[in-house]
Amino acid sequence: MGFSYVARIVTDPSQVGASSLTDFPMLVSGTYHWLASSTYGGQVTNANGYDIGFFEDEACTLTMAWEVERYVARTGEVAFWVKVPNLYNNVPVTIYMAWGNPSVTTDQSTPTSVWDSNYKAVYHLGDGTTLSGADSVGVNNGTLTNTPTATTGQVAGGGLFAAASSQYIDLGADTSIRIAGAITIEAWVKQTTLDASLYRRIVSNLTGSPYNGWELIIAPTSASGIPRLQVATAGTLRNAGGGVVLVAGTWYHLVATYNGTTGTIYVNASTVSSSTFTAASAIGSSSLNPRIGSWPGGAANNYQNGAIDEVRISNTARSAGYVTASYNNQKAGSTFYTLQRKARRLNAGLRPHPFQP
Repeated sequence: MGFSYVARIVTDPSQVGASSLTDFPMLVSGTYHWLASSTYGGQVTNANGYDIGFFEDEACTLTMAWEVERYVARTGEVAFWVKVPNLYNNVPVTIYMAWGNPSVTTDQSTPTSVWDSNYKAVYHLGDGTTLSGADSVGVNNGTLTNTPTATTGQVAGGGLFAAASSQYIDLGADTSIRIAGAITIEAWVKQTTLDASLYRRIVSNLTGSPYNGWELIIAPTSASGIPRLQVATAGTLRNAGGGVVLVAGTWYHLVATYNGTTGTIYVNASTVSSSTFTAASAIGSSSLNPRIGSWPGGAANNYQNGAIDEVRISNTARSAGYVTASYNNQKAGSTFYTLQRKARRLNAGLRPHPFQP
């Protein structure tokens, strides 16, 4: 037996940015009453949503890779990450979501296949009820330290960190995220407060003196309250930061990249700082476990004070087009794609129905 229902998802190329992308992890999210389980009046047959799948063709023969971040059987609230092989900035791309297949009773998703080989760690940080340090790449699972708590994230759930309680997530000792070359660090952040004198760590691998490693931080208001990329080698610290003063209580998409010569900071997909680092390699190898929400090699008063969501660490400098597409896809009120569903797929003896908004 096949799927009873199908929807097509059509991207808006104007949302992609300056360049087309390959193997892009696209967020498909929302609340759709028809994606509730049949127990609650929806059309999904499996209570865990296992019979929701993604395909390159309407016939559902070309299976895509996807990850389930959230499925709520009662309401049909969903958050999926789908690997789109080619995402164009000049023509729309169409993929298909299908559901309503009682023969599917096991999880068909393949989370580790969604993220290309340059992603060394991806953290969704739970579902808003339970905070998780699980790495979707499957290598660098984090350990919650001093009980950071779950909160509503920019996408599904996130983590809430209280500086006064020294809360952070230890990302472990695997060398794959002790990156000493090209790098991209991404996160959504929402500060509870902006400190007058302390630097708040979002993600850090920086040692103490002599400094080595990298970090994404938020400067204190005495230094303009700006996001900053800091990289260091053999005690020499370099940084890129500026342009946007963050406001407490607001979600921001922060991306920091270093390509071997230039460090760049993006805030909500806008380049706010770009600095050339004169060293042949501005990032020295750090022996410390990276952390979310804390400086592993520094003072105990530099913890994050606010929420963090969707942390990603890559060993390449992602393009400006990638940053634009990611922000436009994940921001509130996104129009990155349109979703149209059919009342019923064409099966033997049944008349096909058109796609409907």
